[in-house]
Amino acid sequence: MVPPFSAPRLLGALLAANPTEPQPERQGAEDGSAPVEVLTEAPPSLEPPGPPRIEYAGQGPSSPSSLPFQPPVLVRSVPPQNRAAREVGPSAEVPAPEPERSWKDDVSIGGFVDTYAGVNVLLPDPQTANTLRAFDTANGFALHWAGVNAEYGGEVVGGTVSLRFGPSAPLYNGADSDHGLGFVKQAYATFAPRRTKGRLSFDLGKFDTLYGAEGADSQVNFNYTRGALNWLGQPLFHTGLKMELQLSDTIGLTAMVVNGWNNSLDNNRGKSGGLQLFWAPSDRFGVYVGYMVGAEGDREETLSCEADTALDGDRGECTAMPGADADEVLVVAQGVERRLRHFADVIVTATVTDRLDFSLNGDMGYDETISNPVTGAFVPSIWYGAALGARVVITEQIAVAGRGEVYRDLAGFTTPVPVSLGTGTLTFELRPADMLVLKLDSRYEQATDDVFVARDATGSDRQLTFTLGAVIHTP
Repeated sequence: MVPPFSAPRLLGALLAANPTEPQPERQGAEDGSAPVEVLTEAPPSLEPPGPPRIEYAGQGPSSPSSLPFQPPVLVRSVPPQNRAAREVGPSAEVPAPEPERSWKDDVSIGGFVDTYAGVNVLLPDPQTANTLRAFDTANGFALHWAGVNAEYGGEVVGGTVSLRFGPSAPLYNGADSDHGLGFVKQAYATFAPRRTKGRLSFDLGKFDTLYGAEGADSQVNFNYTRGALNWLGQPLFHTGLKMELQLSDTIGLTAMVVNGWNNSLDNNRGKSGGLQLFWAPSDRFGVYVGYMVGAEGDREETLSCEADTALDGDRGECTAMPGADADEVLVVAQGVERRLRHFADVIVTATVTDRLDFSLNGDMGYDETISNPVTGAFVPSIWYGAALGARVVITEQIAVAGRGEVYRDLAGFTTPVPVSLGTGTLTFELRPADMLVLKLDSRYEQATDDVFVARDATGSDRQLTFTLGAVIHTP
């Protein structure tokens, strides 16, 4: 129904439409209908804009949110055509970036000092070394050596340097002492291609051998003294290129091409190659099988002839020549690169319980040694042996270890004379502090010949020694 005409209502409507009069922000009909919102433009602000966000008309003050764009909370009904929005960006806080890793974080440096006191029941002269022993050669108080190890273990490139100082350094390095490497136990660079994700790496330089269950540092072994198998029948170090490849989670392969055994400067034109395949189905059991082959003989040899003799260039022997002076002749050995040394090594390690560990190591070697460099004649040599070791942890500070060995050299290639040898070692270990290791070795050795030196330089076929070793090391 249309309401009747009313003058007051018409006059009120005309006055409300006058643009010269101020308008209220909100007007409502007298009949109580829904309010109609009139949007007015705010004056420009001189303050800089606040944090970026999506803002809706009628939304109210903004609040921080974990979402980049917070859904609006409408406090009243606003027609869609009257919503005003402007996009200025998210309001969520951006986490601070993690600090970049420095190369210094991948550097580790450590050191140790290894000293001992030894007693030989045979009572040889103080200046006489214990026969067929590695680094515990002295009787009385002595220093094995002091060591410094530095390693950079980057994701792609790395490096290792191990220095040793003391009486055992020239014993370990041998001919390397004549070439400026008398104190260098290891020095090599490492490269691990990024795409291999740590499964392939290369080492170039001088590094410890792959073979054998014992190392030159006392603190890494069950016993303080090194066994006969380790000292007589195995290489100590190599210089060349080594590759390590992880074939699976349990199988790995190591291969190397090196100058030879215990020499950074090659003594002939040939190279030696080595392999080791290991299988470790768990961290409690491992099998390592290795093989090495190569020419190891000296390419140049010096032949000496006494007075009134001279060297026969065809036979390589000194023949009678009256009036001739004593002479030394340098000759090139014939066929030395064809005379190969073969070496096989097997290691089995087992952790039976958290307190009991076993180690089994077996070796066999064959060499063709040039006996006449002029004619190329050679003498075959064979040596082999085995060692079984065990270590029992009694408490956190106390442990007991034992080792039994058999070793045989049929031609006297690694020993002064052809000999068969058996050894037994019992070790009491004490760790009174975190960085101190004390080991007391009692060791008995029995040979088939008088290879040991007793009082007044007399020979003996048996030897009993007691050695107390002390190693202090960094964590």
